[in-house]
Amino acid sequence: MYGKEGSEIVFNLSDLSRTIIIILIVIILGSIFITLLPYIILAGIAVWITSKIFRYFNRKKEVKEEIKTETMDETFDELKKDAIDVDYQELNKK
Repeated sequence: MYGKEGSEIVFNLSDLSRTIIIILIVIILGSIFITLLPYIILAGIAVWITSKIFRYFNRKKEVKEEIKTETMDETFDELKKDAIDVDYQELNKK
């Protein structure tokens, strides 16, 4: 092959082999990724479902705790109505 003004284009064998190796590595990694993709998707769905289940039970627990807290607050408010304010004096220590 001839390029500009009769100069030859020289193919370097190491450059060609390096390009072929890179293409083969990309093809191998791509095929491995495509093979593993269904398993990656299944694992992602399993993690998502598990997190949803844990969130559901945590919310349920939080609602029970809020109800308990509200009940305790109401009871405490009722106790405050009957509270007696007492003044105290500090005694001298010997």
